[in-house]
Amino acid sequence: MKKIIIILLVISVCLAAILCSCSSKTDYGTLEITVLDIGKADAIILKTAHHTVLIDTGYDEDGDIIVQALHEQGVDTIDYLIITHFDKDHVGGADTVLRLMTVQNVIQPDYEEESTQYTGYLKALGKAGITPVSLHETLSFTLDAVSFDIYPSEKTEYDNVNNFSLVISVRHGEKSFLFAGDAMADRLKELLAMENIKHDFLKVPHHGDFNKRSEAFFEAVSPDYAVITCSDDEPASDETAAALEQAGAEVYFTTNGIVTCISDGYSLEIHQEKADE
Repeated sequence: MKKIIIILLVISVCLAAILCSCSSKTDYGTLEITVLDIGKADAIILKTAHHTVLIDTGYDEDGDIIVQALHEQGVDTIDYLIITHFDKDHVGGADTVLRLMTVQNVIQPDYEEESTQYTGYLKALGKAGITPVSLHETLSFTLDAVSFDIYPSEKTEYDNVNNFSLVISVRHGEKSFLFAGDAMADRLKELLAMENIKHDFLKVPHHGDFNKRSEAFFEAVSPDYAVITCSDDEPASDETAAALEQAGAEVYFTTNGIVTCISDGYSLEIHQEKADE
């Protein structure tokens, strides 16, 4: 009888410990990431419990699409608009977004461009009374339980302006996300020199174009999921898709529709659908 009582006590203590550990599990809230289907262009919405970040704004004609997507998600204020670089497929819709949405902060790389899209962006910033932050060094901030680290390029001159791309690392509990703009070989070399760039989710750089450092970069990031922003007319490289799969990633192409990733800080749920569905 004594032994039975001892066993029951041990079981009770173990159950209490399990229940206690479950109840003490940190609540990180939800992070929802939406990679819009706008062809070979970038526009990515990140929503925390109470805040919104927009990474890039696609082409000129994509501005209205982005604003509509934000409104459908109940968003009327963008806490941070991050322009990774000034190519027309990343900054084109910024003037429309700045005109139709309330934008609190704008972060951009530290260089200038000569294009109608860049000029329109600067005029829209002026009308909105916003002075953008041109990054020289890493910028970090936290929204709810989600932390952001934005890494600027290390050089002041490149053969290709894509290498000025800001790269954004996002961490939510135990899960991490990397948004690599249009980083090409020179920029990937800088990222590969960092101590640890492993992330669970990767927005693949430069719309899936392949270069001499792509394989090494994918292996270092080792994502479970990778999203490529591309179009039927301008598809991703087959070499890129193969290298991502070799690195262990499940690959999504925006040609097949909007990609949505939802994180609770412990696990990821990802799905894809066409806009008209």
